[in-house]
Formats: sequence, C-alpha cells, structure tokens
Amino acid sequence: MTLLSTILENSTLRNQQIFLGEHGQNLRIEKVDERFIWILDGQTRIGLIDQTRSSLEWIAPHPGLCSIRPAEIPTVYHAPNFQGGRIIPQWWLTCGPGWRRDASMPLPEPFGIFKSGLGQKRPQTTWTFGSEKGGLLSMCACHRFKDDDRIRGEHRITIFYDFRLKSYVADVEAELTAPDPYLAEFCNLYAGGLYDNRPKFKRYQSTLWAHPDGRVIRWHHNPVSYLTPGMNDEHGERRIAANGFLGYFSDPYTNPMVQIVACNHPVAAATCCNLYDEHLICHTPSPMSEGHYSWKVRYRFFSVHPDQAEQITRRSELIHFGVDTHRYDAVLSEPDRTDLVLGDYIVYNPRFPGFYYNKVNDFETAIPYESTEIASLIWASHCPEHEAYWDSSCGHSGHRSIRLRGRPGRLVRTRLAGGPTPHITPKQRYRLSGWTRCQNVVGKGACIRFDEIGMHADPPKADHVAGPVNNSTDWTYIEKVFTTLPDADLGWLYLELEGLGQAWFDDIALEEC
Repeated sequence: MTLLSTILENSTLRNQQIFLGEHGQNLRIEKVDERFIWILDGQTRIGLIDQTRSSLEWIAPHPGLCSIRPAEIPTVYHAPNFQGGRIIPQWWLTCGPGWRRDASMPLPEPFGIFKSGLGQKRPQTTWTFGSEKGGLLSMCACHRFKDDDRIRGEHRITIFYDFRLKSYVADVEAELTAPDPYLAEFCNLYAGGLYDNRPKFKRYQSTLWAHPDGRVIRWHHNPVSYLTPGMNDEHGERRIAANGFLGYFSDPYTNPMVQIVACNHPVAAATCCNLYDEHLICHTPSPMSEGHYSWKVRYRFFSVHPDQAEQITRRSELIHFGVDTHRYDAVLSEPDRTDLVLGDYIVYNPRFPGFYYNKVNDFETAIPYESTEIASLIWASHCPEHEAYWDSSCGHSGHRSIRLRGRPGRLVRTRLAGGPTPHITPKQRYRLSGWTRCQNVVGKGACIRFDEIGMHADPPKADHVAGPVNNSTDWTYIEKVFTTLPDADLGWLYLELEGLGQAWFDDIALEEC
C-alpha cells in the first residue's frame, strides 16, 4: 500500500492499534505560562499550544528526526519564526463569498452578526485539557461569539502517534451551530518558512490537495497566481475531496498536512495573498425556514515524513488557473482601483512587476504565474491615468518603470501588495538602492523607503530612506546603507512621491552587503 492510499483510506484510527514501540506512550502536556503549553512525548517537546491565538504547532512531528532548531519559544512568537506546521482550530465566520469574485459583482448583503458591516468574525476560545492515558492526549477548544451567544462551537482534539504515517497526529472533531447560514472556516493551516522571500530560507515550494475528481492538484507558491479564477473557484479547482487532504511540500524536516475525514458540507480552500496560509472552509448551507444550522467536520493534522513526501509530489499536477488574456479586467484597467481590491477580486490575467530579494528589479517583465516565484508583487496599474502606473515607455536599464503622479497636499506611494512580506536578518548590513527620474516635482520629492516592522506595519520599528529627489532630473541613482536592528525579522518596501509632479522608479534593490 502506498503512502498516498494510506492517507486517503477512510479508517477509524481510534479503533486500531496505532502505536509503535516507545513512541506515543508517554504523551503529556507541560504548562509554560497562561499563554503557552508544551506537548511532550516523554521528555521530548513535539508540539506547542498557544492559547491566546488558539493555535497548535507541530515542532518535531517525526520521532528520531530533529526539529529545525532547538524547541524553545521565541521572544515574539509569530509566523516568521514558526518551526513546523501550525493549525488554528477555531470557527471563523464570514458573510457571503469567502473567495475573490468578479470585480463587477456587488458586495453581499450583511446578515446575522454582520449586520453592522462585512468582514470576518473570530470567537473567544477557552482551552481545557483532559486525560493523558494509553497513548492518547485529549483537549477541547470551546468557542463563544460575543455578538451572538446563540452561536456555539468547539474543537475536540485527540493527539496520538500513528506508526503508518511515522508522525504524531491531532485528530480533530469540530462542531458549530448558528441561527444563520454563514460561510464557516474550521481550520487555518500554515507552516514555518512558508512565506519567506529569501530563497535559502523558503522551505516549501508548493501546496497540494486531493480533488474530488481524483487529481492531486499542485499550486506553485507565487505572488500573483493566487488572484486567478482557478485559485478562487470554490466549486471547482479549490474543492477538497471527501477524505482528501491539503498540505505543503516538500521539506527535510516536516511536511504538514490536514486530512478531511468527514464533513456534512462540501469543503474548499482559500489561499492568503501574503502568508500563503490555507483557510479550510465549508460551503455555505442552503437557507432554511426555521431552526439552527449545523456544521460538523472531522480532520487530522500531521506531517508526511520527508522520505515519503516525494510520492505525493510526483503524483500531482498543476492547477488549471483559468487565465483569460482577452477578458477586460477592471482591477488592472480602471484608474480608481487600488491594491486594496486584490483581497476581494479575481484578476483574469495577473500581470504585475515583482520585487525579488537580494536582486536588482528592472520591472521589464511581469511575474510569471505558472511557476514557483520567491518574490513579492508591487502594485502598479495598467491605466495611464492611475497615480501608480506601470509605464512601458520609460525605463532606466530597459523600457519599463513604475511612475507615480503627485497630488496636492498628499503622499502618493505604491507598495508590496501580494506575496511574502520581506524577511530580513538581524544585525545585517543592507543596501537599499534604485534609480529615479523626476519631472516638475515640487515638494519633499521622490524616495524609496524600507521600514523595519514587527507584527504590524504601523508604526515601524525603524525606517530607511534612499532619496529624496525633486525638481526635474534625468535618471538619478539613490541609495541608503543601513544595519538592521537586533530583533529585526520583517520589513516593508514603498516607492513614494510627496508633492506635485511625476517620478519614475527603476532598478530597485534591497541587497545584503
């Protein structure tokens, strides 16, 4: 029997002998503080629970295979420093479509707890811990929504070791009842090193899932292709088969996967534009005249052993993106569209300039959408009237650049708008550089800004500016050399123009030096 068929078989693991030798016989928890709890097998730390954010991370899911680094809790515990796969076992509720839609489609009408506005509702979660016996470790995450106490949900979790998968497993039974037919997310999947923009640190290149038609679909991680029709087709390419799976591949330490064992509604996945985390969502139930709606999902969270992960990767095939090069695209073509719409709308032929770490970016070609691209998308419209325009008639090293058009009394800028947040190394010396050309710029001028940030972009922990340049100039080189802070891990890039006039930017780089 192949590993893939083992994963896909619909078995009730709790009724089988699932333990091997000493593994899994001494599972227990160890409280660190009010926020963190270690999951241990004997004296080995194999997982970490963050009660504040309601997450469970597998640190070392495979006995005998070390974690990527010592199992310690970072000073700031967030996405850039996770070690292994992480799930959030919560119910997140949405009103209306949870995937990007055509730009001509109106927003859905709010209902239920969304009557005051659209968005996403997340609950307050309380963790309780049960028995530690017979190789089974049990716990429960109970959820309450402060806007409507009629909504009740929980995730009951049992942890054990499965010798067939060579992995520790979290078996999760999730239930939700609510008076309205919400789009309900039951699990968020992420992994450490997933969205790192530094090629030597990015650990996964693809997301794979089992589709109802029998395919194992592969999406190469890419900062523009998540916008395509296929990546937002919850009834088509993004469906996950009953007893199917979704996971990240492939890494020598851990390949995290969620297997859908059972669900009373069809399941699909939606990909985040930034972290590449996956939102596992039940389709909206059909309206009822009375009574409460019910959602029930059982899933397992584990890791595919590295020496077996290639079996699944070889079986996979590329997603059908559904790109339409002839269709009018309002997102790219209309002057009032901004980068904020990328979270709401499909882009039928996503063509954007890219920002690659430790490389000069000349903006001559669009980011390819069919391959793994370790890069970030820079927002630039195809409309000449837009204040941030990808100009094909002016360039420093070639024929293209990004042009900003100033407005009185305001700062005009463009930024990274898709793909990974730039990761930076603490106490590392960097050179921020580029070329800019100005025309009748009056005011502070044109500059390139790189902010060191924490968990949020504002306020920055430190800012580094190359420039400014003003008046009317030919192409002018600007740079700023700086050393990052001792606690640096993330940054954000902006091209800015403050004042009237126009400025073009080309050959932008953030390089280690």
